[in-house]
Amino acid sequence: MTVLDLCGGGATATGRRRANEDSLLAEAPAFIVADGMGGHAAGAEASQAVIEAFRPLAGRIDVEPAEAAGCVDRAREAVSRVANIHGAQSGSTVTGAVGVALAGVPWWLVLNVGDSRVYSYGAGTLEQVTRDHSRVQELVDAGQLSPEEAEAHPERNVVTRAIGDGGTGVDVWLVPRRRGRTLVAVSDGLVKALSDAQIGQLLAHGGEPGALAQGLVDAAVAAGARDNVTVVVARADGQETPAGAETYGWPVWTGVVTDDALAAAVPTANVASPSVEVTGMGESEPDDATVVPVRLRGEPEPEPDADDATVVSARLRGEPEPEPEPDDATVVSARLRGESEPEPEPDDATVVSARLRGEPSAPIAAPPASSAPSGGPHSHVAVLEREAPERITAELVHVVAPPSVAPLLEPSERQRRVRAKARRARATWAGVITGTLLAMAGLAALEVYLISEL
Repeated sequence: MTVLDLCGGGATATGRRRANEDSLLAEAPAFIVADGMGGHAAGAEASQAVIEAFRPLAGRIDVEPAEAAGCVDRAREAVSRVANIHGAQSGSTVTGAVGVALAGVPWWLVLNVGDSRVYSYGAGTLEQVTRDHSRVQELVDAGQLSPEEAEAHPERNVVTRAIGDGGTGVDVWLVPRRRGRTLVAVSDGLVKALSDAQIGQLLAHGGEPGALAQGLVDAAVAAGARDNVTVVVARADGQETPAGAETYGWPVWTGVVTDDALAAAVPTANVASPSVEVTGMGESEPDDATVVPVRLRGEPEPEPDADDATVVSARLRGEPEPEPEPDDATVVSARLRGESEPEPEPDDATVVSARLRGEPSAPIAAPPASSAPSGGPHSHVAVLEREAPERITAELVHVVAPPSVAPLLEPSERQRRVRAKARRARATWAGVITGTLLAMAGLAALEVYLISEL
C-alpha cells in the first residue's frame, strides 16, 4: 500500500456567518473535517488545533487504527490549551477517514465526535456512516421525532459530544476500501443546506475529489447556507480490502451496497465531467456556479449569452429573465433592414439625469405579485425553502430629490447668487495678488534708495 493509492480534496466557505470556524485536512492518508465552537477566535483555533493533531499522519503509509484513533486524544489536549488561552469554553467536532493498515491489510478508519458526518457513496447510493452526537438525533433514535421534524426542531443545533467538552472516547468503524466507494466528510453546514438526495445527485457525476468537494460547497452556498460549509472527499484507487479480512475486534461498517455492486460501478466511476448537475437538462455546460442554483430548483438552464449572476438573481425572485441589451451588431443589422433600433433600458444614471433636467423618467416595471417558485416534482425544493432565513424580493428604488436639494432643480435666483459670489471671490483674489505685487515693488525701490544713500 502506498499513499498514491489514496486521493482526496477539500473545500470550505463561510456561508452567512461573519467568520469561518471550520478547518480541514486533505493530505493522504488523513481526510478530516473539524467544526469549531466557542466564538470566532476560539472556535477557529479549536478546529485548527484538531486538524494539527492529525497532520503528523500526512504522507505516511504505515498508520495503524489505534494510532489514528489516538489523534483524537491529542486533539482534546490541544483544544484544552486553546480554552485556557482564551479564558472561555472552546470546542470542535471532528469527523473523517484515515487510510490505515491492520496487520498489513488496507482499510479506511472512519471516526467521529460531534454532529459532522461521513458519507459513503457508491453504485448510485449515498449512505451515512457516522451517527450524529446531537439532541435531535437522540430524539429521532427514541422515536419521538421524524428526520423531517428534526430539521426544524429548536434544539437542532445542540451537540451532545464534542472535542473540548471534558468527555472521552470516539466512535470508530473500519470501512473496507473499494475502488467504487467515495467517502465524503462534511460539516453540519452542508447537511442543513442540502438534503441527502441532493448530495447524492451531485456526487453521481463523478470527477476529481477536489472538484466534487468544491461543487458541494458551491451548491450549499447557492442554497442559502447559514453556517460554515466544509467538505472533504476521499477515494481509494489502488489496493482493496480482501473479503473476509480479519478485523481483530474493531467494529466494521459495510453498508447496504454490496462489493459486487461497487465493483460494477468502477468502470463508469470518476470519468464524468466534474461540473455538477442535479437533473439532466440540456447538453450545454455553462458555469458551474450558475448550473448548481438553477438546476437545484428544477428550472431550465440560462442561455449562454445571458449574464449568469443576473439570470440567477432574477430567477430567485421569480421574475422573468432580463433581456440582454442590444450590441452594436444588432443595431447595425436593424438599421440595414430599415427597422427601428431596440431601445435600451435606462439605467440609474439616466433616470437621475432626466429628473435633474425636469424630464419625465422612463417607467419602471412593477415587481411580481409573488416571488414563490413554481411547484414541481422535485421534493428538494421544499427543503431549500425551509432553510432560507428570508426570501429575496424585488424592490424598486425611486430616486427622489429631498427638499434640501429641490432648489438646485430650478436654475434661477439661487444660481445667479452663486455666480455673483464666484465673481466677487475672483475679484478679491485679483486685488490681493495686485496689492502683493505693488508692495514687493515698493520694497525693492526702498532697498535701492537706501543703498544709494549709503
